[in-house]
Amino acid sequence: MKRDRLTQMSDFISQKSTVTLQELADKFNVSIYTARRDVEELESKDIVKKFYGGISFNNNSVATLVEFEGRNTIHHEEKLRIAKAVAETIVDDDVIFIDAGTTTMYIADYIKNKKITVVTNNIYVIIKLFLQENINIVVIGGELDHRTKSLFGLNALRFLENITITKAFLGTSGISLENGLTNYTFSESEIKSKCIENSIKSYVLADPSKFDKPSMIRFAKISDVDFIATCSPIPQSYVDYCKTHGVQIIYG
Repeated sequence: MKRDRLTQMSDFISQKSTVTLQELADKFNVSIYTARRDVEELESKDIVKKFYGGISFNNNSVATLVEFEGRNTIHHEEKLRIAKAVAETIVDDDVIFIDAGTTTMYIADYIKNKKITVVTNNIYVIIKLFLQENINIVVIGGELDHRTKSLFGLNALRFLENITITKAFLGTSGISLENGLTNYTFSESEIKSKCIENSIKSYVLADPSKFDKPSMIRFAKISDVDFIATCSPIPQSYVDYCKTHGVQIIYG
């Protein structure tokens, strides 16, 4: 499918830094003409940039992807508080989704005594919970992204289309009133969007440093989710926006 190819192409370019049209055509088994159209579509979304002789990932206007281990050490205490706060909303028999992220993964530390089903693409969540016999773990299949320690791809999206999630807990790379909820990669953004669509309640976890810092790809408007979980203080403009649009704020 073209959509899946664009996702994989975006991630391939981000990992390689720079590529040629011929490399893309060979990698994805398409013609030069098709590769050029795909690149033009990615360029229209400001995901890549074209230059004489090649294509590069666009890192100019937004924050770049930091390796998982590096992000895990940033605002560590705030992440723990946020994860604990949202974990308190989870009750027995819930079917929850925990996505990739250095805040969402800590939810696993606070739910080990609950009788629930956890659907996840987060490798660290699987490791934290696999010994808990009271928790049913469902791992969505796909390709492993070594940078984010998560699984993604067409199989993951197809699986999410066929289940109903009670509560979805999602990370975000940045939030802004103009651009909404944003993320670094196409592949993760597709999964986040699908989870919001197929969940009864959706939660986005973001420490205060994420506000007013949009990333590359929007996966939802702020008003598309039910809860924003963060730490005080956050800009008053976001408090006002959430009140107007019926989005509840949870403070950790």
